[in-house]
Amino acid sequence: MKPECVLGIDPSTHTGIVALALTTEEVLHQSEIDVSSYARYPRWNVLRDSLASVFDAYSVQLIVIEGYGYGNAHNLATLVELGTVVRWAAFESHSPFLEIPPSSLKSYVCGIGNAKKQVMLKEAYKLWQFDCNNDNIVDAFCLAKLGQDVLNPSKTLPKHRQKVIQNAMKNVFRKV
Repeated sequence: MKPECVLGIDPSTHTGIVALALTTEEVLHQSEIDVSSYARYPRWNVLRDSLASVFDAYSVQLIVIEGYGYGNAHNLATLVELGTVVRWAAFESHSPFLEIPPSSLKSYVCGIGNAKKQVMLKEAYKLWQFDCNNDNIVDAFCLAKLGQDVLNPSKTLPKHRQKVIQNAMKNVFRKV
């Protein structure tokens, strides 16, 4: 029997992915999928195949994908291409998934929507003892934590987290 998990995915040329056990703090999988050295079409295949192998290893209850950040127009086309591959792979996995805007993820973790990457790393450690210097993996971990809270809501969560979760539920593809 495959372990049940929530997946967090931070799409980019260095896609962070974390599989978090459904109801515990156990990290079942964490990796960064580096497709930066591949040409356009091969990188789509590498990303899709890497994601599919993670999807196949677990009983995925929810996939939480970080939405597009529009701050860097220079990389936007590449990010949209890779983000589309991630979303298509999620769709093909038949697991429910949702998209969280970067500012909402920052609000969920830090209480403010414009927190810097270093603040996210520190907060992930402070809140959940997740110690990692890779911001893509930390974002993926935080997305998976948010997914746990979506699936197991608690009235004891801080108000700013409850608000992010309520808004997130409007963006679920396939019902949770």
